[in-house]
Amino acid sequence: MDKMECRMCGHEIDTENVKDPCLPHQCSGCKNCHKVICPKCGYANDLAYDNEFQFIINLKSKIRAMRSSK
Repeated sequence: MDKMECRMCGHEIDTENVKDPCLPHQCSGCKNCHKVICPKCGYANDLAYDNEFQFIINLKSKIRAMRSSK
């Protein structure tokens, strides 16, 4: 079960049990927008943002490890 935290209100969201964000009444009606709508506040959280952010955290950790090993 994948969970994420809403960036607007901090509510924990189960990403497997969310509404389809591409329904016309929930977003602009786009196809495959990869957004998760928070059931508490309605904020559209972008899943790609979380993946990119985790990549940056991992990259910073690797750089620090390389610097400390020198």
